[in-house]
Amino acid sequence: MQKFIRLRLFLSVLACFCMLGGLSWGEEKAPAMLLAQAGSRPAPKGAELATLIKAAKGEGEFNIVLGGMGPQAMWDELGKLAKAKYGIDVNYIYTSGPNLSQSASRLMQEAKAGQPSSSDGLVLSSRLAMAAARAKAVERVKWRQLDPGIPQDIINQETGGLVIGGTNGGILYNTNLVKRDDLPQSVDDLLHPKYKGKIISTSVASQWSELAILEGEEKVTRIITEIVKNGNVVGVLPGCGEIDVVASGQYAMQVFFCNMFQVEAYAKRTGAPVAGAFFKTSRWVTPYDWVVPRISRRPNLARLTGILLATPEAQKILHEGRQISSPYLPGSALHEFVQESRKAGVKLLLVTPELEKKHERLWTGEVRRNWQRILRGASPR
Repeated sequence: MQKFIRLRLFLSVLACFCMLGGLSWGEEKAPAMLLAQAGSRPAPKGAELATLIKAAKGEGEFNIVLGGMGPQAMWDELGKLAKAKYGIDVNYIYTSGPNLSQSASRLMQEAKAGQPSSSDGLVLSSRLAMAAARAKAVERVKWRQLDPGIPQDIINQETGGLVIGGTNGGILYNTNLVKRDDLPQSVDDLLHPKYKGKIISTSVASQWSELAILEGEEKVTRIITEIVKNGNVVGVLPGCGEIDVVASGQYAMQVFFCNMFQVEAYAKRTGAPVAGAFFKTSRWVTPYDWVVPRISRRPNLARLTGILLATPEAQKILHEGRQISSPYLPGSALHEFVQESRKAGVKLLLVTPELEKKHERLWTGEVRRNWQRILRGASPR
């Protein structure tokens, strides 16, 4: 009798539990409902990524319309990597287009008009990516929900992008016209009489903003003004500059070129008498973000491509193909450069989103425009 009473009591309690939980033994969703009532927990590692891969499979080809992010062969290699890692066929189609500034402007204009982005995904400097984020032209992707393996360090909280690239600016010079021992060791050395008439610079004042954070705005303005007074031909090169102009011997030295790894690759590929160098006193690294347009024709592939570009294999492909890599990802060429610079005790500037916000006027304000006027031969203001 007591066993029978205990059995009935047990069954009554069990029935009450099931009624309170709103569950029945036949429902397959019971465990999930229990978890929801008890408090949600993160999805198992890889679950969100698997869902993303499945969604990306149906999007097919992926268009990258952007200046300076070729060649096509690099994207072909990235397509093979996507197949190997995720089991999907991605036909990356690269079309050389506007430069980064123009691409960012077009992206914002398209978003404002409610039009799909011309490029399914973009690489922009972190500064341009921040401008696009303010204009609500890019998606703030929750990367670690998609793939918990994404390092927190490469997520740009200001843009929602991933810092998958970066460059190290420095001096580009012709080795037949300037010997390595005669190179300037600091920004002050640029005013030495022996460099009179040998220096060329860009019309947009490329890399001077980074140097101004290290050396001070007033000092950089003075240096630029004196360089022009010394009879140097400055302010004639577009964008980042042109290695060909220095390689040909037309000019001896460009101050500054934005990517010393590109100079090294150019010299190796062509045998041209060019090399890159850094000041002994200071160096700088400028990051680049992979961003997903808010109105992308292929948003899932855009997100998956960002995750792909953050892998060690893709970083190697990016470095070999375009000489960019992330300063935050161990094993990448630029990360090794950062580590070596720090070990050498060099004053190194790693341009973070916080720094770009703090010193925004150096890139987009009157200060930068004044430098550009001076470099083009106009009087400073």
